[in-house]
Amino acid sequence: MQLLVPLAFVAALWRQGDRHGATVPLWWLGQNCWNISVYIKDARAQELPLVGGGEHDWALLLGQAGWLARDQAIGGWVYFVGFVLYMAAILVGWRALSATGAALTPASSPGSPA
Repeated sequence: MQLLVPLAFVAALWRQGDRHGATVPLWWLGQNCWNISVYIKDARAQELPLVGGGEHDWALLLGQAGWLARDQAIGGWVYFVGFVLYMAAILVGWRALSATGAALTPASSPGSPA
């Protein structure tokens, strides 16, 4: 859910044509990848405290897939994907804002010369 919710918002806003608005949940998605990467990298060591206790999800998922020994590499890739998404959000947001001509200037008030 940590990835699906922001991804759903990106898709919905993009489909509505709100390119700039879609960059906010894209940024959120990148941030979530960074957060997830920390727990992926901890899968073997299981040193981080888990909210609510219980089993370490990433140890279970990577163990079942036979990838537990690759937790550091997978976590690194997830972090990198988060970085790419974060930068894409900034660049796409900047371009979308520039394309609309919405310069960061104050709107003219009624009665002021245009």
